[in-house]
Amino acid sequence: MASSDENRRARLAFLESEARTRPRRHALRLFAIVALGYLYPLFLLAASFGLILLVMAIAPLAWQSMSGEGMIVFGLALFALLLVAAAVLQTFWVRLPVPDGHPLRPDEAGPLRAMIEEERMAAGAPRVHHIHINAELNAAVAQRHRFQFWGPRTNYLIVGVPLLLALTPGQFRAVLAHEFGHLGRRHTSFGAWIYRIQHTWQSLAAPFARARRMRALGMGWFVKMYAPYLHTGTLALRRLHEYDADQRGPKSEGKEGTARALIAISWAGYRMGASFWPAVVRESAADPIPPADILGRITQLFASAPRPEEVRCWRARERAARTPVTSEHPCLADRLEALGCRQVLDYESDDRLTDSLSASLAAEDSAIGLLGDCRPRIWALANATWKATAIGRWRHENAVARGIMERLAIVPDGDPAQSSADREWEQIQYKARYAHPDEAVAILKDFRTRFCDHASSSFTLGRLLLDRDDEAVAVDEFETAMRHDSGYIAPSLYLLLEYYRESGRDQEADAIRVRLEAHERELALARKERLLVKRRDRFVPHGLSAEEAEKVRSIVHRYPQVRAAYLARKQVRLFSDKPSYVLAIRRRGRLMEDRKSSKRLTDCLHSQMEIPCAIAMLNKLPRGVRKRLIEACPAPLFDSAE
Repeated sequence: MASSDENRRARLAFLESEARTRPRRHALRLFAIVALGYLYPLFLLAASFGLILLVMAIAPLAWQSMSGEGMIVFGLALFALLLVAAAVLQTFWVRLPVPDGHPLRPDEAGPLRAMIEEERMAAGAPRVHHIHINAELNAAVAQRHRFQFWGPRTNYLIVGVPLLLALTPGQFRAVLAHEFGHLGRRHTSFGAWIYRIQHTWQSLAAPFARARRMRALGMGWFVKMYAPYLHTGTLALRRLHEYDADQRGPKSEGKEGTARALIAISWAGYRMGASFWPAVVRESAADPIPPADILGRITQLFASAPRPEEVRCWRARERAARTPVTSEHPCLADRLEALGCRQVLDYESDDRLTDSLSASLAAEDSAIGLLGDCRPRIWALANATWKATAIGRWRHENAVARGIMERLAIVPDGDPAQSSADREWEQIQYKARYAHPDEAVAILKDFRTRFCDHASSSFTLGRLLLDRDDEAVAVDEFETAMRHDSGYIAPSLYLLLEYYRESGRDQEADAIRVRLEAHERELALARKERLLVKRRDRFVPHGLSAEEAEKVRSIVHRYPQVRAAYLARKQVRLFSDKPSYVLAIRRRGRLMEDRKSSKRLTDCLHSQMEIPCAIAMLNKLPRGVRKRLIEACPAPLFDSAE
């Protein structure tokens, strides 16, 4: 995993200071980073052409001394080297993708085009050739060369319909000034430059994706070393580009207008992420099709008055946040401080963001009117695009909900083998997953008072509380879940790591990262422990239910070369709360029992097992291991003679 977040922040602070005070030196540093990115691909290219020249140099000698078959092999080798050289050379030929979204026709959105042209001329930016509209809460500019690295540039402006709904025309004007600041200062050229470098070495790594050893020898070490180095080395300048674009706000609005636009975007993003999208996803439990008019719902959200605690939670989060070490976009507080407007976050109100900025915005006051007569067409296209994008996750959530309901309908009182906590959890987990967060939290807290060591409910409650920034209680719930079920260690740590990093809390993030690294090392050791059968292993009866044992028996029954099978539970040292099993196979006919056929059989069985299970040939096990395993399972789980 990555190095310390605190060390990375110190490194970024140094690079940002260098970029401000010594720009020439920083430019030289970036040139060295880029040169390093091309060094290895160029080495591969030179090596491939060198081998081609060598093969062609010895071609006359080969022609005289080789037979017909040898010449065919010689020609194939030369052809293979030419293919390798062409593949490496092709990675340098990178074409930036066309931005997503629906392009506006030249005669559409007259008010929007007029505002765009006005701000473009004020910023001294080049002409915008295409305007794309999508369904995201964002705006961006992009450039594409006609001939890959050179030629006339085609400029794109991408605008999201939710962004138009969240901002007033004046605030949207500040956003345009920011984007044209990027375009006029040629910040987009730098981004395209970095994109091409990343694409080159990632393309070189692609052929090694399935061959682990070849990838490690050929490109794995380079990808592992260069990726974080490139990201961190260029991150400081990318952040400075954001600060620089913020300073180029519209003259009519000034820095205060840019600050209001940044606050409105941050508030809209928080409101959609904290309440709107979770509520929409919960509907998938009852409806297999996503809503058709998601933009209409977003309009209602922005026009409605928020709950007072929602505003207080957003303000507290933005006050305490620092820019994450992995993000090129500075956090709101840092951007406001760079504008000299940091004090606006200190405004105290339950229904207003600042003294001049309301927490709600009616549709008729928003910038959506800039679309003019094309609004119905763009509205329908954006809704359809969102629906097509969301359908995959929506169907998955609906299938999960239906699975829970079907299980409850088939076994309304739960499995008798389950504990009372698990039986009750079967009954309430549907509500805990798909009810309103307030109701879900109340249900989970009531359940937790009676079953304080139940891991699933602790994790679910912790995730809900973390979304509400109730950090202290959420951490306690995650610790409870991790303590009672090792399967929740990685999910809990990843949630906490993301939460601390998004808040810029490096010390807490580093502590979680260290725990996560240790857990990943233990997982690797646990996999080896479970897949191998060793001399010192101890076994106990498998303890599977009749239904689970029958599933294993039916899988083994499909293979006629299996004469008998013994199943036992293996006593493991790591993550002992998770069972591990050993399936010992006795094959038919010893003369047919060669190593390759046995490996194919064990691989096939292993791929179909639903339980974590090591598979071994009984006669290949040491005598002591075989004796202990049969003692734990005196009667075979499967016997073809029966």
